Amino acid sequence: MAKPMPQFILMMLMIAAASGVSRPLHAKPAAAAPEALNDQEKRIFLTQMRNTLASVHTVKMTITQRRVLKQFMDELKATGVFYFKLPDKLRWETSTPYKSIIIYNDKKVGKFNFEDGKWRKLEFGAADFVSEIMSNIIGWSRGQFEDTEEIYGMQVFKGYKVILTPKDKGIAKILNTITLDIDETTFHVRKVTMQEAKGDFVEISFSAAVENQPLPDQLFDLKSPTS
Repeated sequence: MAKPMPQFILMMLMIAAASGVSRPLHAKPAAAAPEALNDQEKRIFLTQMRNTLASVHTVKMTITQRRVLKQFMDELKATGVFYFKLPDKLRWETSTPYKSIIIYNDKKVGKFNFEDGKWRKLEFGAADFVSEIMSNIIGWSRGQFEDTEEIYGMQVFKGYKVILTPKDKGIAKILNTITLDIDETTFHVRKVTMQEAKGDFVEISFSAAVENQPLPDQLFDLKSPTS
């Protein structure tokens, strides 16, 4: 498996980094450290997650992104919608403060900006690396962490919280951890937090999940996607 370039790790996990107007951020006290699951408990959790999500063929969720800049104590925000359709279709749509889409469909990717009342496709370099990261995102959201074991170490904590730590030195220079907060009932990912090595972090929250509703293939069209 090709090793993804570090800059695309952050870019694609964020998908569309928040670039809105910043506002001051007040520091919060650190939370207590969660309790780690033992190996048997971790296997049970992963099996339950995969089995529960096996019946989910489509999902639509609201997304809220925050990027916190430690040096300036600023917070950048964006909102949008996440769509997923088995086996390999994903659409990440940012609606505020700008409108853009990244689509993953059959191992191919496309990026669009909304201009003059329609979606305009943009040039998107390093498609192979981007496609691999999108594939990882789909796998993680369905409890399939095995495919990235060579790149990330994994710990699971009660809650459920999955913490991925880069093994690759190049990735570790810019990224300390990726933390996924998992809903204990639905097993959907509720929040992803990327802690960067320099102290900044990105947080993506997912809410209002709608499962197994028809999603037209046109949503994931790489030439002319519908709204």
